[in-house]
Amino acid sequence: MEIDVIKVKSNSKEVIVRISSFLDRATILENKEAYIKKIIEDIKKYSDSKGFAGFKNEKEFRTYLNFFYREEIINKNYPLNKISLEKCTKLVIETVKKIHEFLEGKEIHLYIFPTIFKFTIEKMNGISGRLIWENIIYINIFPKKNWEKFFKSSLAHEIAHVLQKNYSYNMNIGEALVLEGMAEHFQENFLGKVKNPWTKVLSKKEAIRLFKKIKPILKKRDLNSYNEVFYGTGKYPLWAGYSMGYHAVEEYLKKHKTNWKQFLKEDPNKILNI
Repeated sequence: MEIDVIKVKSNSKEVIVRISSFLDRATILENKEAYIKKIIEDIKKYSDSKGFAGFKNEKEFRTYLNFFYREEIINKNYPLNKISLEKCTKLVIETVKKIHEFLEGKEIHLYIFPTIFKFTIEKMNGISGRLIWENIIYINIFPKKNWEKFFKSSLAHEIAHVLQKNYSYNMNIGEALVLEGMAEHFQENFLGKVKNPWTKVLSKKEAIRLFKKIKPILKKRDLNSYNEVFYGTGKYPLWAGYSMGYHAVEEYLKKHKTNWKQFLKEDPNKILNI
């Protein structure tokens, strides 16, 4: 595990990002038990964020890591020569400088993991991100071509979730649609129009048509319904929820003058009109 701390000045306050990188553990990625054991040892020894690196306990964290071994890996030789903590730190600084006005006085804990997870590599440009808890972000990396811009995009998207007043893991489907759409437009607006694949799954017309179909379940909070809408585990296309949210927020932004500091705190139900 390698550690770095960056500080970016924002008016009279600093933005602090504490980076914990496990890229140096990529050499044992193909050995699931050895990799997970070493990561947990590193967390116990060095992590200073809330909980167990953002999870309630070691068991929940282990479950998270196990998720990325649930299907066949596709590349056992992680390209270590293409990525480093130094490179990632540079990308973090570039990203934070673009959005520092929203982060004055805040502290972010960023955990960076190598990945050989098939879905991330084939479907997500080699980068996946997740807000684990409050100000704790995880980013998984396999350095495909142009991975750097998708790293910055993912980081900005997850930082938007940090800033969103209503983002939680108890959101209903309608709230999640809007908050994901907000986060995607946030990163596009401030990072230079990176178009991620989940925004393009549905055309505007398709999004409107599907939105009408799912209206009866917008208030649902169960995981099965969420996974159907966002991850294509049932009758809807993969990432349909992200795409519907993206189009819904796009229409809202066209009709309203946007103060992003206020917009990120907006009630998503107001935007959806439900």
